[in-house]
Amino acid sequence: MTKRTIWKLLWRHYRTLLLSVIGIQILVGIREGITVLEYRLIPRGGFTFASVSGWRLAAAALIFFAVGLAVFLMDTSTHFNQYLFSLPVARRKIFRVKMGLIAASLVSGYLLMEVAYGLVINNRLAKYHAYWDWSVAWKLELVQLSMLLALSLLGMTFGLWLGHLLAGVIFGTGFACSLVFAYDALNRLVAAALGVSVNQARWLESIDARYWPGLVLAVGLLWLVSVGLYGLDAWAFDHLSLENDQEFFRFPSLRPVALWFSIIYLMITISCSQFGLGLLQLLTNQYYEVMPLSLGIVMAVLVGYGTWGLGRWFLYRPDHFRRAWTMKKIS
Repeated sequence: MTKRTIWKLLWRHYRTLLLSVIGIQILVGIREGITVLEYRLIPRGGFTFASVSGWRLAAAALIFFAVGLAVFLMDTSTHFNQYLFSLPVARRKIFRVKMGLIAASLVSGYLLMEVAYGLVINNRLAKYHAYWDWSVAWKLELVQLSMLLALSLLGMTFGLWLGHLLAGVIFGTGFACSLVFAYDALNRLVAAALGVSVNQARWLESIDARYWPGLVLAVGLLWLVSVGLYGLDAWAFDHLSLENDQEFFRFPSLRPVALWFSIIYLMITISCSQFGLGLLQLLTNQYYEVMPLSLGIVMAVLVGYGTWGLGRWFLYRPDHFRRAWTMKKIS
C-alpha cells in the first residue's frame, strides 16, 4: 500500500474528529477577536498575535492534548488497531502517516484560528494606534506552535501506552497538569543545590523568544522533547501487542520501569513543590516559606509508599487489593 492510500484510509476514519477540531479553533479565533474589540484590549504600538492570546492559547492547548490522547485511545476501544495491523504494510509506515495527518490537521486548525482572529481585529488596529509587528509575531507563533505539538505528543503517549479509555484520560490529564508543579520542584531543588533563590533558578522564564538566541533555545528544547516523545511512541506502536489491549499498561515487560518512574516523579513533584508546601500548610495550619527538610522527607516517604501500592494495584492487577501494599512479589 502507498502512503496516499493509507492517508485516504485514515482520513476517512478521523475526518469527523479532525474537521470538528478545525472548526472549533476557527470559532475560538473569531470569538476572541470580538472580545478584544468589545473590551478594547488592543495595546498601542507593535501588536502580535501573542499580545492577547489567553483564550486562544488555552483552547489550542486543550485541543492539541485532547486530540493526541483521544485518537489512540479510540483506536483501542473501537478495535481499529486490529484492522490497521492486518493491513499488508509495515506498522512504522502507518504510524508516520497517522502522525503526519494528525499534525497537519492540528497545525492547519491553529493557523486558521490565528487568521480568523487577525481578520476580525485587523481593520480596528489603526483606531488604537497599533500595527502588526511581523518581525516578532512569527517568532512567538513558532514557539507556541512547537509547545502545542509537544503537548499533543504527550497526549498521544498516554493514549498509546495505556489500554483503558477512562484511565488514559484521568492519568494523562493529571500528568499534564502536574508538569507545572514538577517544574516548580525542579527549580526549588536547583536553587537549594546552588544556594540561590527560587526566582534565580527559573532560567526557562528568562528566555526571550523575540530575539534569535532565545528563539533558537526555546524551539530547540521543545523540539528535543517532541523528538523524544515521537521516538518513544514510534517504538511503542511498532511493538504493540493486541493481546494487551485491555490491560491498564499495555507493555507488561516495562511495568517495573513505569512503576519506579511514577514513584520518583511523584515524590519529587509533590514533596518539593509549592503543591506540597500548600498541602503541608493545610494539614498543620502553619505557614512555611520553604519545606522543612524533616517534613519533606516524611512527605516523600508517604507519597512514595502510596504510589508504590496504587501503582502495583493498577499495573499488576492482583487478586487482592491488600497484597499490592506488601513487599510480596506480584507477577
